[in-house]
Amino acid sequence: MIIKQNIIYGGYTMKKNVLFLLIIGFVLLLGACNNPAENSPVPLPGEVVEVSWDVDHLFPLANSNEYPGAEVDLTGRGLVDISNYASVTVNATLYTDEAGSTKATMPTGDNKNLAQFSLLKATGGWGDENKCGPTKYNMAIDGDTIWTVSGSSGVPIKLLLQANWADFSADGVKVKSIKVNKITFSPKTSDVVLDLVYDKGSYLTVAGNKITFNNAEYGDAAALFAFPSTFPTTLTGKTLVITFTIPNHTDVPSTPGATDVEHQIHIQAANHDKVKFNGRNEQPGQKYITLDSAGETGWNETGGTIRVSLNDLLAAAAVSADANDCKGPFTLDAIRIVNNGTTWTDSSTGVTHVRCKSYTLVIESVTVQ
Repeated sequence: MIIKQNIIYGGYTMKKNVLFLLIIGFVLLLGACNNPAENSPVPLPGEVVEVSWDVDHLFPLANSNEYPGAEVDLTGRGLVDISNYASVTVNATLYTDEAGSTKATMPTGDNKNLAQFSLLKATGGWGDENKCGPTKYNMAIDGDTIWTVSGSSGVPIKLLLQANWADFSADGVKVKSIKVNKITFSPKTSDVVLDLVYDKGSYLTVAGNKITFNNAEYGDAAALFAFPSTFPTTLTGKTLVITFTIPNHTDVPSTPGATDVEHQIHIQAANHDKVKFNGRNEQPGQKYITLDSAGETGWNETGGTIRVSLNDLLAAAAVSADANDCKGPFTLDAIRIVNNGTTWTDSSTGVTHVRCKSYTLVIESVTVQ
């Protein structure tokens, strides 16, 4: 318990002309009844503050053989360019009927993408050129879906909801309506912007510069930090320096009842494509960082500093392999962060090391020195 602190949209492959005609009248009708309650005050022009409001509206999805959708109006909220926000959170409930009475259930198998959302710069056009950034796949059945803003631009005026009937076409399984409960735009509080690489079951969320692990071990989920353009083009001989804090929380150890709990992460050499990485245990491979170790990070009871040789990460990126723990070689322009969350006993000392599985890690800064 923490106390402290894909339908896959294929560009224009859908039968958009038919779908557009079907949905346009439907969206206009919705516009008249979509009057969400006021929560956050409307910011001043150009002001970047958290914008959050209750929508509390059910959106039946327009007919389509593959990609039914609906647009939620975002105008009048004082939103600015999406690059000023760290994340967008959509709290919604997915239903398998148009009346919103039968909640959807999570599919078995690897594909969990019953529904997705995108932010649009203008109404009607659903192509990539009209989107403020990548589509957020795998909407939660009932709760928050967080899209981390990274490399995106444009002022959003519509939230596009889409269901995936291409992969899930059976009645009782496919999503026919979505009730949007609340929408929140959270402003950037740091230049560090993290992204979610994979998550096998709600083990990790990212919001701006915060990673929240939820009962997570190293194979469950990963966050990604893509190197910004301000980083030097030559990394050889330099050090990656990461400052961090861990807000107060109740430790959830991998061994119930353990009293001495560590917080350990793996830092993996990676590429921004979210596919290539090196998570091997042997060298050159991933780096094990015990966060609350004074010797490793200078831990001061609230945070510390991680220092990783970029020569080591460059060597890890040069490994040629196509296995579960390594996809390389690749250009080093990102790192992945995963939680250890496991237990091991040092045979030389007899000490059992137990790692916390649920906590928030705040990346305050990432620099090259």
